[in-house]
Amino acid sequence: MAPGVRLDVEVCVETDALSLDWSSDESYVLEGLEKLDSDAAAPPGQGRQGVVVARIRAATFFGARHALESLSQLIAHTGPPPDGSSDGLLVIVDRFTVTDAPAFPHRGLLLDTSRNYYPPAYIRATINAMAQNKLNVLHWHITDSQSFPYESTSLPQMSAFGAYSPRETYPAATVRELSRFALSRGVRLLPELDAPAHVAAGWGWGRAAGLGDLVVCEAQQPWIRYCVEPPCGQLNPANPNVYRVLAALFDDMLKDFYDAPSSPVPFFHMGGDEVHMGCWNSSKEVLDYMARSLGRPKRRKEDFVALWGHFQARATQALDKAQRDMQPPQPDLPTTEGPLLPDVDADVNDVREGEVNSVLRRRQAPDDGPLAAQAAVGPVELVELPEVAEDIDDGLQEGRASPSQSGSGIPVILWTSELTAADVVQKYLDKDRYVIQLWLRAGDPLARDLVSKGYRVIVSTKDAWYLDHGFGNWKGNSTAGYLYHPWQVAYDNDPLAGLGGLGDVSRQVLGGEAAMWGEQADQSGASTKTWPRAAAVAERLWSGPSATTWTSARIRFVRHRDRMARLGTPSESVQPEWCTQHEGQCY
Repeated sequence: MAPGVRLDVEVCVETDALSLDWSSDESYVLEGLEKLDSDAAAPPGQGRQGVVVARIRAATFFGARHALESLSQLIAHTGPPPDGSSDGLLVIVDRFTVTDAPAFPHRGLLLDTSRNYYPPAYIRATINAMAQNKLNVLHWHITDSQSFPYESTSLPQMSAFGAYSPRETYPAATVRELSRFALSRGVRLLPELDAPAHVAAGWGWGRAAGLGDLVVCEAQQPWIRYCVEPPCGQLNPANPNVYRVLAALFDDMLKDFYDAPSSPVPFFHMGGDEVHMGCWNSSKEVLDYMARSLGRPKRRKEDFVALWGHFQARATQALDKAQRDMQPPQPDLPTTEGPLLPDVDADVNDVREGEVNSVLRRRQAPDDGPLAAQAAVGPVELVELPEVAEDIDDGLQEGRASPSQSGSGIPVILWTSELTAADVVQKYLDKDRYVIQLWLRAGDPLARDLVSKGYRVIVSTKDAWYLDHGFGNWKGNSTAGYLYHPWQVAYDNDPLAGLGGLGDVSRQVLGGEAAMWGEQADQSGASTKTWPRAAAVAERLWSGPSATTWTSARIRFVRHRDRMARLGTPSESVQPEWCTQHEGQCY
């Protein structure tokens, strides 16, 4: 394109749909053609000015913004000339046609903000980077054993006891603003409230509130006997108040994460991994309940799996109640431009008996255990909790699905676990209700087993798409850890591998996610661990298993990484700059 040529962009969107889910149409057609501008006055002594007209046609806003992203990738900067006489030029091809659509509807990135806190500004930056790569789901792992930073409007006790500090929380207004920010960039937030394992921080106030023990084996040592990583804790399936608390949390999370206009609840992640049988086996209350209510006194593995299935059914009922109780979003929500966090200098002792001071967090507690904050708070008065139906089908253990498991409610996503094993999954999880996220090694036969049984799946191959691997170990006394997976491995990972011969499985394999777990990452270094490897995952999920291999994609990939870095996303370098300047001479 000659110097001085103008770029005009025309966008035609066929519908006003703003819902982003697994059925959304994200396709687009992008066409460009250079022509003479009949409307522009020609400078003296010159002909008419040229103009490149880019036309975008899409069914939805989301397809149109993907097209704009592709258009930006067709524009390159030449850099300043050797004499430094200018800043260089922006160049674009003068004729192009791109007809494009994603291979998978679920193209995600998991961000874990519970092991280490990430400020909202980092989350926004991550969403922007995802938009550059046409990723459309930010899987927000917002709570875990180590912290509970989500500020529940109904249950402020959770973050009061569970957050690392008063400044390391996510108030409702922040979550809602992030949800809208993400949707405007073609990204849907997917909240995960992990249960029944991976709970400890934030759950220790139940007994003081007259609700009994909400968790068992909390912070037990030696931890390896009770959980997969410290601090230990699992929800108490014998305590009916657990399901009332879950219903209140689900109610808040559905309203906060899914309040965007014209945006129904598309899915919810309930975690469900790494339940440790030793934890429940250490609780007399749980064992008595298992024997009395489920008729399983023997404490075999299958008995604990039955208890787990019983818990999952009741927890799903609590989610269903929250969905039924959802109210329209409240108008005039506060923005996140001003301060949203409580005054950390307020007098934390200025609280009447029976109240929870909103600025009180663990930092005020003495260093004598995970329940020390409870002593610092004093008596806790619980807000009114919703009732949850008690009539869970007792036949669940015989394999009959409870009403809460039917396919009529919000799709529930669960991680692979003993509950999703091929020989028990149909007994406890309805294929029309539950979606299984596969955190398996490449080639694991469970993926094929689940798809052949009719389950929808989301792929997170842990020896290709777990971006936190390769940085040593933080538990115990060993330095051994998982292997690092470079971008080439991420790029060539096929989400449909091992599913040959099963017919058309495109409707069941919804897509996949790269995972940036947070045990050894925070805002200071997570971005370069994530990018550009997550971009390799993004192309595979957009282009599908028939896309090119990494060897034919590497020049494009290097250019894309450099583009991301120029646009402000810290991204790990993948080669010396010399190789970029001498294209093709390093391969």
